[in-house]
Formats: sequence, structure tokens, C-alpha cells
Amino acid sequence: MLGVPARTSWPGADLVAARSLERIARRHRSALIVLVACALLVRVAPVHDPKPLVVGLIAFSGLAVAIETVIALWARDRRDTRADELIAAGFVVSGRADQVSRAVAERIDELGSARARRRLADNLRWHVGRERDLVWTRNTRVPAVRGFARNADLIERVAAAVEDGPGDPRALVRLNGLLVTPYTGGPGAGDVREALEEVSVLLDRRPA
Repeated sequence: MLGVPARTSWPGADLVAARSLERIARRHRSALIVLVACALLVRVAPVHDPKPLVVGLIAFSGLAVAIETVIALWARDRRDTRADELIAAGFVVSGRADQVSRAVAERIDELGSARARRRLADNLRWHVGRERDLVWTRNTRVPAVRGFARNADLIERVAAAVEDGPGDPRALVRLNGLLVTPYTGGPGAGDVREALEEVSVLLDRRPA
């Protein structure tokens, strides 16, 4: 309705809901996998010919596993998105044990893991190389991130800092956001450099 502001929920509420949904979907999927395994054992058993009910159970359970997997992946993506929003806003988890704080702390641990930081640094360098070699066309499947090649020196310093240590998690969230920014209508080289300089400052703030 015109003149009525859209209702928006606090990211923390969505985060808790998505985290709960993901866990439920994963539990359901685990139980269904066990059911499929048992049904397959009955299916291949040489005792007697399998009944149509067993075959139908295998098919139904397999489909249910696929559905629960999709639900879990969707919930995880939503959980990560909401957690990133809170991290970017400076949400503090130290000394707190509520569900939102625990979920944000888990996301911070994921972002700050050596494997995730190494993957992020590699992605930054890959985009620099790709922009240097790419001639932009409308048919390009993977759009470039505007301005990375022109800021290759700063990108390399940031990538090295990311590999060296987690630093401020807001920096990791910001970098992940830059990597998924569309080329068309995306930030220019100047905006990218400004964002990278802010990230560099955050990365210099090592945890005590």
C-alpha cells in the first residue's frame, strides 16, 4: 500500500529461524538416509523378491532426502546472509550466550578459518587476473568485478593480510560482498579502492 512502509524483521530473528530450520532439515535428511539404507538392504536381500512397497519406499525416501537437502542449503544461505548483516553492523558477541550471539559467533569462526581465508584471498587474486584478460561482452557468463584490476596493488596487500590472519570479521564480510557485486551498475574503480582501503584498516586490527 502506498504511504505505508514495508515491515522488516530484525536480522537476528531471521538468523535464529534459519539456523533452526537448517538443523531440522539436516536431522530429517540423516534419518531418511538411514531409512533408504535399510530399504536397500531389504531390496538386495536374497531371501525373497522385494515387494513393490519397498521399491516405492526407496523412491519416496530418496526424493525426500533431495528436498531436505535443498531446504538445508537454502536455510544455510539465509543464515549466513543474516549473520553477515549483523557482523557488518558491528554486532558484539563477547560475553553473550543467547541464540543470536552463538549463531553470529559460529559465522565469525567460519569466515576466520584458515581454509575460508585462503579461498577468499585466492578469489581476490583470480578476479584481478580475470579483469586483466577479459574483454567485456554481454555474453560473458561470469561478470567481472569493476575496478579490481586497476587496484591490483591494494588487492594483493589485502589478500596477503587475509591469509595472514582473520583480523576484523567485518572486513571479511565486506570483501565477500565485493566479490559478488554485479559488473553492470556495480561500483567503479574509485569506490572499490575506497572500500579496499577501509577493509585494509580493519584487517590491521588483530584480535588481542
